Amino acid sequence: GNDVKSIVLSPMALQTIEKGKNDDALFSCFPMICGPGKFGTSCAPGPLGPGGVKVGFSWFYDDGTPPCNCWQYVNCAWRGGVRFDLTSLIQSLVNPSGPVNVVTAMLKWDFKGACATQLYVPQSGWGSWSGGPDEVITASPGPGQISVTSYVKPAVAGQNEFITFVLMGSDESFPEDSTVGHCDTEVNGFTLEVVYTGGG
Repeated sequence: GNDVKSIVLSPMALQTIEKGKNDDALFSCFPMICGPGKFGTSCAPGPLGPGGVKVGFSWFYDDGTPPCNCWQYVNCAWRGGVRFDLTSLIQSLVNPSGPVNVVTAMLKWDFKGACATQLYVPQSGWGSWSGGPDEVITASPGPGQISVTSYVKPAVAGQNEFITFVLMGSDESFPEDSTVGHCDTEVNGFTLEVVYTGGG
C-alpha cells in the first residue's frame, strides 16, 4: 500500500579502519644507539565501547632528546565505518512485495565529537583504506543526525543488500615533522531511520 511506514535499522557491522606512517633515525645517532622509542609504532585503535568506532588522527614527532639525538615520527589516522542491512527494504525473501519507495533516510548517532568531520559512502571495498572520498557530506559536530536519503533511496531501488557509511577525521596529511597533535573520538550509537511507502 501507500501507507507511510518507518523502520529503524541497527548496524550489521562496524569497523575502525586504521592507517599508519612512521620513520626514524634511531640506529644512526651518536653518541649512543637508541631503541625503538617510547611511543611504539602501532596504530591499533585500542579498546572501544560496544557499537563504537574510532575516528581522527594522532601526529607525533620528536627531533631527538639527549643523549638519544635521534628523530622519530609516528602518525596514525582512523576512519570509522558502519554498514546496514537493507534486505528488509529491497525485494527479497524477507520482503517479497518490495522494493519499497524510500521517502527519507536519516543516519543518526548518539555521540560523534568534534574530530569526525566528513561522511562518505565508499566506492570500493568495505574495510579497506582508500584515498579521499568520492563525495563528501559534512556532518556537524556533536550528537545528531544527517540525511542520507540520496544514498539509501537508489541503493534500495537498485536491490543493494547493504549500504556502508564512513566517517573521516579532519586531517589525513601524515606530516613528517609536525609537532605533537591529535584529535580522535569514539563515535557510537549508530542507527539508520528509514521512512518509506509500499512493501509488505
